[in-house]
Amino acid sequence: MAALAIGGHLLGTIAGIQASRTGAMAAMFEGQVAAANAKAEAQAHKFNARVAAQQARHTRRAARAEARDFRRAGSALLASRRARAAASGVSATTGSPLMVDEKIISKIEFGADRIIMAGEVVATRQLNEAMLLKHQAKVAKENAKYAMAGARIGASAARLGAYTAIAQGAVGVGNTLVSKYG
Repeated sequence: MAALAIGGHLLGTIAGIQASRTGAMAAMFEGQVAAANAKAEAQAHKFNARVAAQQARHTRRAARAEARDFRRAGSALLASRRARAAASGVSATTGSPLMVDEKIISKIEFGADRIIMAGEVVATRQLNEAMLLKHQAKVAKENAKYAMAGARIGASAARLGAYTAIAQGAVGVGNTLVSKYG
């Protein structure tokens, strides 16, 4: 009878150790999966940040090109107007025609500046998005570290819980140890 009681206790101890190993392995696996997901998320945020920064550079270049085209079109219009005025015998360098030319030139420059400013607004938004994505990448990277730390803590807690249960069983909380010596 005593041998049976000790054997049962031994089987319970072995089962407790196996349970702690299984719990620890499960906690580690869960942490590894969470860390891998967080790392993948960080990489995605980094990639998206690079894309947003690229878009901002493209937006700025496109706005400058559009402003340049706007100026060229305005200059062509101005040159055509001056040619018509000269053909009719009006001097374009004095009086009202000069004032009209100045007004047209200022409108052309104002329109080009508006195009550039609109491009800058969009580019700034895209750069802000890139900075936010970079920050999110850092946070995701930190989450990966914390997931692994949590996994190690969970694994240790599983082992500690099993060892505590085993120790309580060995001490005999509410039970007495039975041995072949009495």
